[in-house]
Amino acid sequence: MKNLILILGMIPLICHGCKKNTSSSNHPPVVQQVTVQLLADSPAFTFQFVATATDQDLQSLSYIWDFGDGTVKQGGSQQTHRFNPGSNYTVQVKATDGQLTSAPYSVQVSTQTTQINIDLNQSYQTITGFGGFGMQNQTWTNGPFADQRYINDLLNDLGLSMIRVDLPFNFELHPGYFNIDTPAADRQPLNVYFPFLQAMQQAGVKIIASVWSPPAWMKSNGRIDNGTGNQASAPDYNPNPGPNDNELRLDMYDDFAHMCAVYVQVLKQHGIDLYALSIQNEPRFSEWYESCVYDGQALHNLLKIVGDTFQQRGYQTKLFIPEDIGWLDGIKKIVMPSLQDPATLPYVGAIAVHGYAFDGVTANSPDAQTWKTMYSWGAPYGIPLWMTETSGFSDDWNGAMQLANAMYIALQYGNISAWLFWTISTSQIDAYSLMDVNGNKSLRYYVSKNFYKYIRPGYIRADASASDTSTHIYPLVFKDPLAQHITIVLINDGKDQAVELNGNGLPVQFVQYITSATQKFDSIGLVNVRQAILLPASSVTTLYGSY
Repeated sequence: MKNLILILGMIPLICHGCKKNTSSSNHPPVVQQVTVQLLADSPAFTFQFVATATDQDLQSLSYIWDFGDGTVKQGGSQQTHRFNPGSNYTVQVKATDGQLTSAPYSVQVSTQTTQINIDLNQSYQTITGFGGFGMQNQTWTNGPFADQRYINDLLNDLGLSMIRVDLPFNFELHPGYFNIDTPAADRQPLNVYFPFLQAMQQAGVKIIASVWSPPAWMKSNGRIDNGTGNQASAPDYNPNPGPNDNELRLDMYDDFAHMCAVYVQVLKQHGIDLYALSIQNEPRFSEWYESCVYDGQALHNLLKIVGDTFQQRGYQTKLFIPEDIGWLDGIKKIVMPSLQDPATLPYVGAIAVHGYAFDGVTANSPDAQTWKTMYSWGAPYGIPLWMTETSGFSDDWNGAMQLANAMYIALQYGNISAWLFWTISTSQIDAYSLMDVNGNKSLRYYVSKNFYKYIRPGYIRADASASDTSTHIYPLVFKDPLAQHITIVLINDGKDQAVELNGNGLPVQFVQYITSATQKFDSIGLVNVRQAILLPASSVTTLYGSY
């Protein structure tokens, strides 16, 4: 009996010791981070908060949220809260295991708005079109070149309004022999292009073409390229070309003009109107692929002969030059002889450049100034500026935002009327294409759609500016000449923020579309012109309004 009493007496002592050890071994949880997202598809200034916390003792946690507006809530790690506009809030969260509570973790939330000032009375460039180069696959492959899915993607999804193709160097294989039906020199024949171009023609898409090289028999080196196999250069033009010069023979200028005229005629016979033709792609460069070198005077001389030929035949096809890249002075030297001669000036339908040098989005950036300078060359004569080739933007969201910023610079500061990406579709998506042959689309495709879909040919850019430039919001606005629609593009290169539209004559409502790292031209629905419009961080928004 004494032994039993002794054992029972020890039990409280043992249990008391257990309780003490449990308390001393508990540790407070730690809030590691809180992510904040402005919900664009919810009522204005609704934010989602997600807290991440750790607990050394692996106990279940709850969270105490103080939203800084008098609202305190205890619950889970994810909360949604709507704030009043026009203020800044400090949101604090603490994690608790029921015994111990973490230190507070704070994040800042702003419901201040940036004014987007719009003046529809100001008018800048008229849009010719947005688009890119090529068919579904390259013409040195076996296709496919234009299945119905691809055509539907371009016309009904992307909203492309301009397409660029090449004038094949195998079109006039031999003097006077115009090849339409037979593959030659590792390239498909011209008739492969017809179904695609006919579909584009029927949809009202403007079709332009560029010459990469005259046929080999017209060239001084007897080749379509520079013969190196892998090297590029920018050699001085030789006014008396020899067998090593990648140039058009001086006695072949008339033949070249005749070939271009027959190309326009053959397309016309197959129901295709060529809107514009470039007589040489990147004329200062001698490449290992199809290329031909000219200087400004040589290009001027060729333009004169081609222009005269087209005029004599009554062709309405425009001619555009120089499709050059890089060095600004180099572009100027190659385009100015044609602009300064009254005999060739009427033949310059557009000044076209290739956009491979972007490094900023502000007015004083080198690129903005370059675009302004290039626009100034043709502006006194009413000649538009086109950007007819660009690529190299990485196949990720960073590359997509760089593309959006590049388009903003060219449209805002260069007043460009046309924008064409290099290759629309290739066998696999890379930095040089927007999609692949199977219809898989890059984020750069959807950023392009923010511009292509609702900025239509004939639209006129009006004036738009952000009241606070530190927000990194870059606005563009375009008006329908028939006064039926307004399209606004808002590039947000900063954090989550809200904007308000300020201007006379705007539609009452807009449909909002957002592209971001996680959204692909997603429709957010209708937004009222008098309400705050929410722009997620690092995103491109299109607002399309109808009267």
